[in-house]
Amino acid sequence: MIHEKECNPVLIGIKTGPITREEIKTAIKQMRNGKAADRDNIAAELLKADKEIAATELEDLFEVIWNTETIPGDWTKGIIVKIP
Repeated sequence: MIHEKECNPVLIGIKTGPITREEIKTAIKQMRNGKAADRDNIAAELLKADKEIAATELEDLFEVIWNTETIPGDWTKGIIVKIP
């Protein structure tokens, strides 16, 4: 049986607030280079060219998504290409 205290995110150290600029910069740094751009045509190298500007712009976007609780429709689509 799981007690309520065990499920409380504060007690187990899970951050549940909006994403921070530092978290975005860390994620950008961890992106792999040389991968094909997705539907938005934004490659990792483009974001890494100026992490500060990329993080600032993404932070604004993520804040809107967090506050409205609405995910952009394009984020739910993917492209699968079969390579023989």
